[in-house]
Amino acid sequence: MRLSLLLISLFFLNVACKTDGKAPSNPSESARASETVFDHEKWRVKEGRSYPYREQMLNEVVYSDTIRSLSKVELLKLLGEPDRSQEGHLYYTITKTRLGFWTLHRKTMVVKLSDNDTIDWIKSHE
Repeated sequence: MRLSLLLISLFFLNVACKTDGKAPSNPSESARASETVFDHEKWRVKEGRSYPYREQMLNEVVYSDTIRSLSKVELLKLLGEPDRSQEGHLYYTITKTRLGFWTLHRKTMVVKLSDNDTIDWIKSHE
């Protein structure tokens, strides 16, 4: 019984700690990847259940005065439909780590709209 619990625990530990295997071979590649300029086409790319480019563009969207000055209609044209919207908030999934059906970690960009459909604030939430 103990052996089977140990094996199951090791299996889940291995699955949870598994990386995507795409680590950059040198630090300059890592710096370049984190400095991706916002591109609305790449922002909308979805591969399976993930958005491969959103994390690199997140800071540029969150801190962009140009994007903050857009209306809701203009924002939806630029970023596309949100993954979820609720009570004046738009939720865009940035990253999601899953273990089977369970979500272990999620990073989301939240856009709060004011009553006149302008952007009140944009924040990243983990």
